[in-house]
Order: sequence, then structure tokens, then C-alpha cells
Amino acid sequence: MVIRLQREEYFLEYNVDNIFINLIQLETHLRNLDTTDNEKGHSACLVKHLAEVEGESSEAISHSATIAPEKTREFKEIKETAHEMRKKLGDKNPDEMILEVRALRKRVEKLNPEWDTSNCKACEVGTKHSSHSHTESFESHEDAKVFKPAESNSTMVQKEFIPIVAGNLVGGVADIGVKMVSGVIPDFGPVTGGNILGIAGGVGIAFLSAKFSKKQSIQLAGVAAGSYMVAKNLLEIGTALLNPPLGGSRLGVSSPSGLPHRRLQRAVPDFTNGSTIQVD
Repeated sequence: MVIRLQREEYFLEYNVDNIFINLIQLETHLRNLDTTDNEKGHSACLVKHLAEVEGESSEAISHSATIAPEKTREFKEIKETAHEMRKKLGDKNPDEMILEVRALRKRVEKLNPEWDTSNCKACEVGTKHSSHSHTESFESHEDAKVFKPAESNSTMVQKEFIPIVAGNLVGGVADIGVKMVSGVIPDFGPVTGGNILGIAGGVGIAFLSAKFSKKQSIQLAGVAAGSYMVAKNLLEIGTALLNPPLGGSRLGVSSPSGLPHRRLQRAVPDFTNGSTIQVD
């Protein structure tokens, strides 16, 4: 009987260790992801670690029932939480999920005082150079932010430059399409129907991308496409104002002869010395 209890105690400690370790690894992986959506397998590591937490919790339920029945309910709740997080993977962004993982880890830490970071001096916000209380831990402070490691230049190019370039290309194609269907809207002086649709469409694309997309790359591409359309049409309006077409401006102002208000010059030959002179 004593040997059995010792075995149960050994395996329960093993289960708790693995739960704790997988939650730490899970948080580390989340810091390096832009999305938790696993449609293309980019966050498969999250599924693996959450499944490991579930499995170890199941075994801990069995082992704790014999030697620590007061902890059995806690292991059941840890398992259910990990299962729910795994099934709803992709519904929340990485920063939101990090906070949930930390909250779950805090519950596991209570099962072993050795891991309890609430009294950890290295995690305190308050130091001799800080105005915060020395009793406030970094992770529990309400203003604490999630910090991510610096990214390499190649990663920054992939995540920012490429979506912006792609967005400008999409914006150019969209503006061409707008001009093709803009005949239903009348022109207003220098502002054509195409300009109106282009500006409205650009603002709409940028707003919808920034508001509803969960992926940073799509947000950047959408804002770039919208900004390109708005800037291009504003430039066209400005050009039309500064350079009215021959025969009258788009504002409807012309000379009595129908020509724009400017003087034309022509060159005529000067037969006295073979040169030419300008005549108004």
C-alpha cells in the first residue's frame, strides 16, 4: 500500500511538471505568432501543447483521486479550460490568448508553492527606480503589456513591406475597375465620377480591413490599397485644377473664343538676317 501511494505521488508530480512546462512553452510560442488561426498549420504547436496539457491533466485526475482528492476538481477544471482553448483556437489574437494561458498557469502554480511567482522578487514592477508599489508583480499589474522579442529584418520585410506592396497593386487594379464603372455618376467640375467612387472605395477598403481583419498582413494590405486609391484620385483632382484642358477648364471657365485664358506665341522667319522672331 505504501509503495502504491509513493508511485501515485511520483506520477502526480510528473503530471503537474508537464502541465506547467507545456504552458510555459505555449506562452513562448504565442509571442512569435501574429495569429492563432491554424487553417494552414502555422500554429500547430499550440494544438500540440494544449493537447499535452489535457492529457497530463487526465492522468493527474486519476492519481490525485488516491493521494490528494482535494486537488481532483482543480485538475478537471484545468483539463476543461485547455480543451476549450484548443477547440476555439483562432477566435482570439495571440496577446489575448497569452493572458488566458498566464491565468491558467497561475492555477497550476498554486498546486506547487515552488513555482508560485506571486512572491518572486525578479517579477516585481516596483524597484528603487520605480514609482510603483514593491508588492505589485509584473504579470498581475493591470497595466502590464505583452512583450515580444525583436524580429529579424527579413521577418519585418515579410510582415510589413510585402503586404504594403501587394496592397498598392490591389489598389491600382481596383481604381481601374472603378473608372470603368463610374459613368453612372456625373462629373462635378474637376471631380469626376471615377474620383468620387475611387475616394469612397479607398476609405471603405482601409476602414474594413483595419476594423474586421484579425491578420496584421491583411490589415496592412487593405490600408495600403485604400490609401493608394484615395491619394491617386486626390492627385487627379489637383492636376485637373492646375492644368485645365485646351478649349476651356473643367471648371467651365473659358475665353469668348473658346480658348483658355493664355497667350499663344508663334515663330515667324526674319529674312533680314536668317533668324526668327516671336510674334504675339
